[in-house]
Amino acid sequence: MTTQTYYNTHAKQYSAYTKNLNMTTLYPLFLKHLTPGGTILDCGCGSGRDTLAFCKMGYNVTAMDGSEEMCKIAAEYTHHKIHHKHFCEINWVNEFDGVWACASLLHLTRDELDKTLPLIFAALKSKGAFYASFKHGAGERLDDLGRFYTDYSQDQVRQVFGDSGFVDLNIWISKSQDPNKAHEEWVNVVCKK
Repeated sequence: MTTQTYYNTHAKQYSAYTKNLNMTTLYPLFLKHLTPGGTILDCGCGSGRDTLAFCKMGYNVTAMDGSEEMCKIAAEYTHHKIHHKHFCEINWVNEFDGVWACASLLHLTRDELDKTLPLIFAALKSKGAFYASFKHGAGERLDDLGRFYTDYSQDQVRQVFGDSGFVDLNIWISKSQDPNKAHEEWVNVVCKK
């Protein structure tokens, strides 16, 4: 089973499970770089949890996900248009004050990430902010459900994002927001164009 197949097949269960995870400690670290009512691209929006939260805070959100089934569920949950789009299809230019990629880019190979980051860079307005998160570790792997991951250390994130032109890299480790996975660590990055 591919990662894409997993999310299409298990979209309802995954959405129900993740939409209630509390991400409120992360939002201010990203949003402090945006003006109220600014434009955000939710890149790999999954259940639509963060899209809905940002909309309720008054931001103008564009949401996308690579799973067609996840897009349907997110649209129903948020009452918002969700673009069915893969990362390699990002084609906005100078459009967003911020890009939010929470636990989404981690499904790309290193080569795919290297090709995606310039597309996100182009989609951001000058001095736009970008948040992304990856599971802390090293190398490529499949999890027990057959989903593909590339795990990163803080130094690797610093290098990859720096090589793509992002500046003001604030990188930190956090514990999982999922109480069932409290042992997991995440590498978070907020940076600027």
